[in-house]
Amino acid sequence: MRLRRVLVGALFALLAATAGAPALPTSSVGAQQVGAGIGADSVPAALAPVQPTRSWYTTTVDPAVFATAGCAMGRAQAAHPLHRSGVVSLIFGGLYQRNGAWVFDLYRGRAATPEDVIAAAGAYADAYRRCVQPATDARLVLVVSTTTSTGRTDAAAGAAMARLAAAATARIEPANPQVWVLGGNDIELGYVGPEDARAWVAAYHGVATRPLVNVGDAAGCPGNRVPAGHDCGSAEFPAWTAADVWAVNGGLGPTFVMPGIYVVDGIQARQWANLNRFALASTGRPLHILGALSQVGACQERPCTPRVRNEPAASLAQLAAELGRSDLYVSDMGWLNA
Repeated sequence: MRLRRVLVGALFALLAATAGAPALPTSSVGAQQVGAGIGADSVPAALAPVQPTRSWYTTTVDPAVFATAGCAMGRAQAAHPLHRSGVVSLIFGGLYQRNGAWVFDLYRGRAATPEDVIAAAGAYADAYRRCVQPATDARLVLVVSTTTSTGRTDAAAGAAMARLAAAATARIEPANPQVWVLGGNDIELGYVGPEDARAWVAAYHGVATRPLVNVGDAAGCPGNRVPAGHDCGSAEFPAWTAADVWAVNGGLGPTFVMPGIYVVDGIQARQWANLNRFALASTGRPLHILGALSQVGACQERPCTPRVRNEPAASLAQLAAELGRSDLYVSDMGWLNA
């Protein structure tokens, strides 16, 4: 358990050093010095076997619903002395403007204001803090995220999301020292082209003081070899190149990646491993991969084909094997409804 605390502490120290924010209490053993950008060869994180967290596609911003989910996460960590760290993503759908104001579409449900989203994420974090006690060693990275599958993906939306992430951080962290807040996007290559995605990410980093988290995919990239150039195009947006994918996953600014590893044959894990090799070969810098997402929980509510129903343990195992790592997190997506 001591080693696990060291690794988790190092992740939080890494985030603090990158962001210029105060570090959470941590052991100095295993902490990494951070230079330009993220600056670490790999992100210290969880020790396998890992207890999956539950992340959420959200169709509501009801604080009571989020408090219930946050308390469940806290109790789960408190009950597992060896699994007291994790990453949870809250994805609020697409971001767009209505009457000159930014709102989230909650996956084409009713519109939610940034204030609604911050209140919901705050309710989650507050309940997590109450219910995880007395496990003072527990840590949670809470990703407040949008998506490219709906809404707008452009520079203005990227800057708006960075401002929202900063406001969520200011609301949550002073009262919840065991929670670290980051902004995120579900960047899917089948829903957005490289020019718009680059504009969004560049604008986000132009405003943000902390890393972005991408919880998306590498849909068009090859799984059987390192990308050579113009071979990451999706059917919908064939212009994607490996350089574009690298740009939105670290090239344009500090970024953690926690991709969907849904497909049972492991191709998505191979895609990300090959992109990591591309990044190292072309820039000398790796992708900073936090772990894997599965979607069994989401598929229980909205049916999926068997091909994309990787269990959390399988998603983790596939990505860990391809990357040669044993320190990755895993989280299973579900739907959070009113």
